Amino acid sequence: MAKQLIFPIRWQESVTYLANNGVKYVIEMGPKDVLKFLIKKITPLLNPYSFNDFKQCDELRDILFVKEDDYLKIIERCMKAATSTKNYNSNYEEYRDGVILPYKAVEEIYVSKRKDKSVPSEAQVIQAINMVMSVMETKKVPKEIKENKMKQILEGKFLRRNISGT
Repeated sequence: MAKQLIFPIRWQESVTYLANNGVKYVIEMGPKDVLKFLIKKITPLLNPYSFNDFKQCDELRDILFVKEDDYLKIIERCMKAATSTKNYNSNYEEYRDGVILPYKAVEEIYVSKRKDKSVPSEAQVIQAINMVMSVMETKKVPKEIKENKMKQILEGKFLRRNISGT
């Protein structure tokens, strides 16, 4: 605490650091918009939002989280990622248990929802994401490729609930 009184705040450097390291959104939690306006003055690379503005909260939610309307597309992307990812595992039993069986379960959901023209539940989307993670783990896919595939599937957004293993 004493150091905070003696040393200057490195606000501009901190904001520039965030912008240069891939951060896109910053959220001000206080009752005013002071930091939001300071950030805008420092860099156009960050998108500041303030929680004291309900309209901005709604806008941020739409930017960061997957919408229910996109659930079927996410399941489809999971299936495409599972089938298009190279296999580095030659063990058939592992492949069957970690790739074929989970894929078939998700495929059933996908076909059923397309046929009924209904929206999958968030639990079904999570099942599809867990399936593709299992597939990549079983196929012994390198970590960097796994991360890129997951970003593509979710388009950088989040589900409202946590996914096991993440």
